[in-house]
Amino acid sequence: YRYAKMVIQNILENVAFWDYYYSMKTTIDIPDIAILDLINFTHAKTKREAVLTAIDSYNQQQKMIHLTMMPGTLEYFMDSEDLEVMRAQD
Repeated sequence: YRYAKMVIQNILENVAFWDYYYSMKTTIDIPDIAILDLINFTHAKTKREAVLTAIDSYNQQQKMIHLTMMPGTLEYFMDSEDLEVMRAQD
């Protein structure tokens, strides 16, 4: 249980680090209709917010795909009881 909690905290700390301290300015040509659809689907207020939402969604999907390819490779995986205990401690 402690190991799983440490792994989760480490992931969250790394995500927070990259969110706040690193960004990459990029110029790309995106068709207007694609951006308008993206803004509409994500309910974003800006193009930047829409693109970041799309990137986050894509990255999350890819992480889930990689996780599904790893069954049986983890030493310990949290079950529902462990999750309840962790939530109660926070």
